[in-house]
Amino acid sequence: MVSPEEVLEFWLDEVGPDGWYEVDPALDARIRERFAAAWQAAREGKYALWLTYPSG
Repeated sequence: MVSPEEVLEFWLDEVGPDGWYEVDPALDARIRERFAAAWQAAREGKYALWLTYPSG
C-alpha cells in the first residue's frame, strides 16, 4: 500500500512545479506504473483513512 507521504514526495519533489502542467507522456507512464494500483484501491475505498489526517 502506498503512503500519502510517498505520493507527496513523488509529486512535490520528483516532479515539482515545472512538471505539473507539462504535457509529458513519459511522466504519465511513470505515474501509471507507480500509482495505478493505488489509484484503483482508492476508487474502491481502501484509502478512506487518508481523509482523516492532513497529509492524506
